[in-house]
Amino acid sequence: AADPARPAAAAAPARTRRDAAWMLSIDRVARRGQRVAAGRPSPAPRFPPTPRPPPADLGGALSSTAVVEFVESGRDALLALSADATEDVKALADFFSVDVVGPAVAPTACAGGDAFRLLVPVTGPAPIVGGAAGGRVVFEGVALTLPPRAKQAWAALPAPPSASTTTPGAPGGPALALVAAVQTTANARLLVSGSEALLADASTAPVLGAGGRVAAPANAALARSLLAWAFNEAGSLDASPIRHRLATPGPGGARRRGGDAPYRVGDEVTVEIDVWETVPGGGRRPFRGGDVQVEYTMLDPHVRLFLAPANATSSPTLAATLKAPDVYGVFKFVVRHARPGLSFVDREAVAPLRPFAHDEFDRFLPAALPYYTAAGAVSVAFFGACLAALYSE
Repeated sequence: AADPARPAAAAAPARTRRDAAWMLSIDRVARRGQRVAAGRPSPAPRFPPTPRPPPADLGGALSSTAVVEFVESGRDALLALSADATEDVKALADFFSVDVVGPAVAPTACAGGDAFRLLVPVTGPAPIVGGAAGGRVVFEGVALTLPPRAKQAWAALPAPPSASTTTPGAPGGPALALVAAVQTTANARLLVSGSEALLADASTAPVLGAGGRVAAPANAALARSLLAWAFNEAGSLDASPIRHRLATPGPGGARRRGGDAPYRVGDEVTVEIDVWETVPGGGRRPFRGGDVQVEYTMLDPHVRLFLAPANATSSPTLAATLKAPDVYGVFKFVVRHARPGLSFVDREAVAPLRPFAHDEFDRFLPAALPYYTAAGAVSVAFFGACLAALYSE
């Protein structure tokens, strides 16, 4: 609350956030409190005030703990930072394995000759940047780094090679990220943008590019793609349970007694799974990544194959046929797919493998013909010797 002794600060318009984009800019609240305590008025708002209250899912209080619980519960969020981000905001980003380094600068490829306004080529993962890939965006804010422990975070907008930070000893170039994308094992997503201006309407104005040419930045297209990814409207995969059956059920197509599973050593088994991919604007389409694998595993994978589309139509079914190994036990089919920018797919199905039953062996084995011949020859020689002994003098 504002101090009654400072009417100028109390009457100053408060900065608001855009609830429609769910921009969780906690540092704005902290900076406003610092300005009021110091007697300095807050700057004029960039956007018109939004009459709606904070989301009820956050309990009405915007705090680091609330944001962490919000994301860990399986929901999505967008965190936009600025050059004067507070320590609480930096700690929140660090909780999700994103380190805030400092203001990003670049002596070359600057917008209007300002070293703090970068013209950055969009080279992030295709599911995240979408149609903005290949364009250039205006960036003014802080740089981020992803430590080695960040196994589920990617650089959605890598920094250009000439970029660096004002922090001494900090890395530069491709080691920096301007926008980071985080995805939990529950497929909840958090997008950390190092710049509020990257998503602002003012960033769509033409700027001076290389050689003094006027260029229209791709900030609007990138913002739409980032928001679509952050809220699971793009790059989200949905998979059905794994299905498996005998590729050749038997003579005349008859099923084996007791069903297909457990399978027998040496059987030809077909495994199938349906995978869809969401598209921006609603709806979904069959996923055609071409790198989805299936494993037939018991402690360790015994067979690993790529799944291919079952047909050339719009069916989402991916299938593969494998030969059961000569090892019996409790096997299972496993499909695990994890690629940058795509949600995780983890499906399992138990499919035991058994040896031949006593009545399933072949009655005559061509490979054993020498043994059959030897047994017959010994029998004939034995009876011949007996007859010779009986009828000889």
